[in-house]
Amino acid sequence: MQLIFVELPRFEKELKDLTTLAEKWIYFIKQASEFEEIPENLGEIAAIEKASRIAKLANMTPEEAEAVNSRAIQWQDEIGRIQYAREEARKEALEEGRAEGREEGREEGREEGIIDGSRASAMRLLKKRFVEFTAEINSKIEILSLSDLEALIDAIFEFDSLEDLLDWLSEVESP
Repeated sequence: MQLIFVELPRFEKELKDLTTLAEKWIYFIKQASEFEEIPENLGEIAAIEKASRIAKLANMTPEEAEAVNSRAIQWQDEIGRIQYAREEARKEALEEGRAEGREEGREEGREEGIIDGSRASAMRLLKKRFVEFTAEINSKIEILSLSDLEALIDAIFEFDSLEDLLDWLSEVESP
């Protein structure tokens, strides 16, 4: 800790000549009563800024101090209302997003279930129709869309041989 003794009337430095923190504090203490606004190079020091606010409050009448405190309370209340509204909006948006996600998930699950069911039906019918069933046919059927699977189920009894099925699958692959 460093102690600095100063005779305020003998401190003659101008605002533009202040270089050290001690000089800035001494200047503030000497000139604080004359400030309308704190000079920029003093205001950049948080502690001096805080001291300036305290000095302004100390020089106010009780009515002025009450008005300032009332405005500060109103300001904090408004900030609280805004923060609460933001938090509620965030929660609501999050819940909406979750609900939409659940609904989309259900819809995708339904679609996948329909595709899986159609694929299983097509495979079952093809295995009954054609006993010898190759991995090649199986892999081609696995990649068919729902509309192609439905068309395949409709066309199964029109195929006379596995070659007819393979031709049909080739046509669907390269339209």
